[in-house]
Amino acid sequence: MNTGRMSVRIALALTGIWLLVAGSYIYAEWSHVEGLNAIDIGALLSGVVMPLAFLWLIVGYFQQGEELRQNTVALRKQADQLEQQVQGTKSLVLVAVRQTEATVRMVQLERQKFEEETKSKIRAAQPRFVLDQWHAYLGDRTVADAILDRLVHNSYRLMLKGESMRKHRGAALKSAEPSRSKKH
Repeated sequence: MNTGRMSVRIALALTGIWLLVAGSYIYAEWSHVEGLNAIDIGALLSGVVMPLAFLWLIVGYFQQGEELRQNTVALRKQADQLEQQVQGTKSLVLVAVRQTEATVRMVQLERQKFEEETKSKIRAAQPRFVLDQWHAYLGDRTVADAILDRLVHNSYRLMLKGESMRKHRGAALKSAEPSRSKKH
């Protein structure tokens, strides 16, 4: 049983006993009570009621203490739950940070890959003729300058002399083809 309810029941029992004792005393001494003036009757009643008020003040104090203990327990449980939520949120944030870092690394790698592919494509698209004659090939100086700016930027210029290796390879392949067809 709850101590708060128990203390109320005990206080009710004591109140009933006290009122019975006070009532029987007043009944037994009625001849003296009958002749009292209003101030004395008030003093008698305050003497009867004062111990009851003090009793219920003490009971209220203990009930309030019990409620405070219960509230403290409830607040501690809530604080524990909040701490668990905070820890859970921290772990979720850590996971999100790690995922974000991994995503950033992937984006950086993809960007590097893209830049490398773009550089190789730009290098492959470089003209195989003298850049000084570029304006003459296109005819329009403004367009030629714009195209040159985009093609020459981030590239290396190699000035090669001699015949193209494609010609040598092409000639070698043509001479090797008849021997292959004879084997089949």
